[in-house]
Amino acid sequence: MKNKTEIKKILIIRTDYLGDMLTITPVITNLKRNFPKAEIKALVNSLIGQEVLKHQQGVSEIYRFPPKKPAGLKEIWRLLQWIRKERFDLLLAFASRDDRITILSLLSGARQKIGYDIGLLSRWGYSYAVTNDRTRHEVERNLDFLRALDLGSFDRELIFEITEAEKESVEKLWEEHKLPETVIGIHPCSKRAVKNWQLERFQALTNKLVERYQIPLLFTGAKNDYENIEIIRSKAKQMTFNLAGKTTLGELAAIIQRFKLFITIDSGPMHLAAALKTPQVVLFGAGEINKWYPWGEEEINRVIYKEVGCQPCSLLECETMKCMQSITVGDVLEERSEERRVGKECRSRWSPDH
Repeated sequence: MKNKTEIKKILIIRTDYLGDMLTITPVITNLKRNFPKAEIKALVNSLIGQEVLKHQQGVSEIYRFPPKKPAGLKEIWRLLQWIRKERFDLLLAFASRDDRITILSLLSGARQKIGYDIGLLSRWGYSYAVTNDRTRHEVERNLDFLRALDLGSFDRELIFEITEAEKESVEKLWEEHKLPETVIGIHPCSKRAVKNWQLERFQALTNKLVERYQIPLLFTGAKNDYENIEIIRSKAKQMTFNLAGKTTLGELAAIIQRFKLFITIDSGPMHLAAALKTPQVVLFGAGEINKWYPWGEEEINRVIYKEVGCQPCSLLECETMKCMQSITVGDVLEERSEERRVGKECRSRWSPDH
C-alpha cells in the first residue's frame, strides 16, 4: 500500500464464534502495527465474539450483527445506516458463506473493501476478492486480506489478554478447592455431536489418569454439558471438578492458562489453549484439520487424528462416528497411534514433577 496515512477508520466483520474470532486476532495486531493512527471497529454476531475482541487491545467499538432469525429488513437497514455513517476507509469482511455480509459490504460506502471471492457479486463489488482456499489454516487465510494490501512480515500469534480480575477469580477457585499447581484440564463436549468422543471413553480416560497420576482433573464446558461431565467423572469424583457453565470466557481462559496439560476435542477452547500456549492433546475427528488444527508452537500442540475416508464432513450427527471411534484411550494415554501429529512426543507432560 502506497499511502498508509489514508487509512484512518477500519471495519472488521466476522460473524462466527470463539475459535473463528481468535483467528482474526493476528490481523488486528498487524493492522495496528501498519496503521497505528487508525481506529479499528468490529461487527460480530455473537456475545462470545464480542468477548474475544474485548480481550485484545486495538478495537475501539464492537457492534453486534442481528442473528439470521428473526432479523428483518428494519434491523439490516439500521445496521447499514451505522456503517455508512462511519465512512470507513477500509472494510475487511471475513465471511465466506454469508451473502448478507457481501451485500452489506458492497453498500457500506467504504473506500476499500476486501472479502472472499464467492461469486460474481463479490468479484464485482470488492476492491480485492481473496481466493477462498479452504485447504489452508484459517490464520493464513485471514492474513491473505493483508497480503491483498501488500502488507507483509506478519505477527502470527493468537491473542487473548486475561484481566487481573479474572486471574484473581481463578486464584480464589484454586484456594477454595485446595488445588495444587499441577492440574490437568479436560474439555469433552461440543454442541456439534459429530465432534464428540464417546462418554465411556472419556470416563475410562478419567479413571486411568486419576489412578495413575493422582492429579486433580478440572472439566470445562457449557452449562448444557454439566450432566454429561457428571457421568464421565462419576467414578472419580474425589479428584475431579466440574466447572461446566460456571465461568465467564475470561475466567475459562485464566483456568486453561494454569493447566499443566489440556485434553480437548476440536473446540473453541482448543483455540483458546493455543492462544495461551497451554500444552494440549486434541482429539480431532470430522472437522477440516488443515484449516482448524491448533495454531502456534508445534511442540506444545498435539493432534490425534485418524483418517477414515469421509473427512471433512459437515454433519451435525453421525450414525457411525468412525473418525472419533477410531481414537482409543490408549492413543491418548500412551501417545502412540497412527495419527497425524502436530508437535513432538511429550510424554513428560504427564509427570506431576514436570
